[in-house]
Amino acid sequence: MRKHESQLWIISYPQSYNRAFTLARTKEWQLFDLVKDPQEMKSVHEDPEYAEIFVTMKNRYQELRTEFNVPEGMPK
Repeated sequence: MRKHESQLWIISYPQSYNRAFTLARTKEWQLFDLVKDPQEMKSVHEDPEYAEIFVTMKNRYQELRTEFNVPEGMPK
């Protein structure tokens, strides 16, 4: 997990070739299949085919928030 200056939180699972992130202002999630879409042009976060990996990645994000004591008010 890493944070960009624009308050963008990214979770990458290289073994699954997927990347998920949330935008701080809108709290909107994005999910990209880096094999089918290496340029990250179309989010698949609402695609049922990716539902399981998306839930897994969001859960991991919450675990990391807890592990690193991320303060409330940061993207969830």
